[in-house]
Amino acid sequence: MNGDYAESMWGGTFPRFANGSFWWKHPEFRVLDARGKPGSHQSFAFPEVREFKLNILREVAEQDIDGINLDFQRHPTFFGFEKPMSDAFKARYGIEANTVPQDDPRWFPLRFEMMNLFVREVRQLLDEAGKRKGRHLGLSARIDWKKYPTWGCDIETWLKEGMLDYLVVEIGRASCRERVSSP
Repeated sequence: MNGDYAESMWGGTFPRFANGSFWWKHPEFRVLDARGKPGSHQSFAFPEVREFKLNILREVAEQDIDGINLDFQRHPTFFGFEKPMSDAFKARYGIEANTVPQDDPRWFPLRFEMMNLFVREVRQLLDEAGKRKGRHLGLSARIDWKKYPTWGCDIETWLKEGMLDYLVVEIGRASCRERVSSP
């Protein structure tokens, strides 16, 4: 969902290969930290980023596929302190966004709203492509078992509204060992 790489990674060679032209042309759409420093990932807070990713998925949905997996486990973070998020936070809570940590639970509903828009649109485009093909196209999401709300993944709504066909929950190696060894 966010295969974007820092400009300096591997001496700049890998990002030149892996990051698309949209990433290079639009640094204003990158995730910002609390001090306003941009990261390497694009922020889903911007409609332009969501639309860019939807356009890729629309193209993919026209191919001979059975569905799409939204891998939120790979390369988060999807939101930060960008203007749309900071403005929404201040409007809702009356305080500056950069005064609270990124994992403050008050962020969750704001991120959920943005990401739910995206996931609904993915479900819709798959339904439309599936109708043209005469079959159902599946949608799955892969999430982290703990951090998914911090990343904007509102799995309760996704499942309740029937947006997903499958949910893949990554529990991590440390957690696997703990679960296996417990009685």
